[in-house]
Amino acid sequence: MTGSGVRVPLAAPLSHPNSSDIEGAPETKAALDLLALTFARPGEVRAAEWSEFDLDRAIWSIPAAKMKMQRPHRIPLAPRAVTLLRELHNLTGNGRFVFPSNRSRQRCMSENTINAALRRLGFSKDEMTARGFISPEWALQRSARRSAKSKSRSDGTLRQHSSVDD
Repeated sequence: MTGSGVRVPLAAPLSHPNSSDIEGAPETKAALDLLALTFARPGEVRAAEWSEFDLDRAIWSIPAAKMKMQRPHRIPLAPRAVTLLRELHNLTGNGRFVFPSNRSRQRCMSENTINAALRRLGFSKDEMTARGFISPEWALQRSARRSAKSKSRSDGTLRQHSSVDD
């Protein structure tokens, strides 16, 4: 939803059967799409600033201060990501954040906003979270390892497994 309360559709729906049913701001839909298109960390996407993007060169340059390893990071943008960002610029381009909070344009979108959108799409918290866009395969493997490691014994204590196949 824009500041005027008008919902504006974006051209790139998520590849999920319920993606057309998602309710919420187009900024939220765009954040989900950009997560899927870039595999960036959710916090990097949510806190993205317009000044970090060179859409003509299709590069997103994240400064070292915002990165986990304190090194600058450059992400090449697919044509679809550039198109999405150009469309989104009409909604949020007059502010600092690409994905501003719906409560205050001075803050970025919260992680809960993205996770709530995933719930509305029909994903449970065990199936998908904002962090799951980093590497869905890694997330599934990690979940299986954690599940195997935390199997309870009949006396209620936890036992450790050496592999997922136990």
